[in-house]
Order: sequence, then structure tokens, then C-alpha cells
Amino acid sequence: MEYSSGPAENKTSLTVRKHRQLRSDLVESAWTARRTDPAMALFFLEQIKRKDRKIVILKNARKLLNRIRSVLIHQKTYEYGIVK
Repeated sequence: MEYSSGPAENKTSLTVRKHRQLRSDLVESAWTARRTDPAMALFFLEQIKRKDRKIVILKNARKLLNRIRSVLIHQKTYEYGIVK
């Protein structure tokens, strides 16, 4: 979920209220994406310096979910290694 006001962007994290199995599958997919996608691995390594592994993998899962959403909306193939 995102709520924005002008130039400020506020993004919320994955909440516990969501579907448990979907959240679990998304976290597992984030671990796999970290191993196979260089951009996701780079993001993970940058974040792990400051935060706990569990929090960082949830951030990775959210980033992966945004990428999946973009692929579905724009009908493009997933491209590995793109850093935004």
C-alpha cells in the first residue's frame, strides 16, 4: 500500500492481515530471487548492512511483488539485473 502527498512517498510494509500462504510463498520467492537476480542480491546486500535479515527479506519480497505487478500490468517479460 502506498499513500503519497505531493513529492513525499510513503510505502507501508507487508502486513500480517494478508493471506498467510501467499505471504509465505512470496517470502520464499524473494529468497530465490535474491540468489538468481543480481539486482535483488545487490538490494539485499545493501540493506543487510543496516537491518535484520528477516526485515530485509520482507523488503525484498515487497520489491519482488512490485516487479511482478509491473510485469502483469505492462505485459512484459521479467528482466534480470535491472536496478531502479
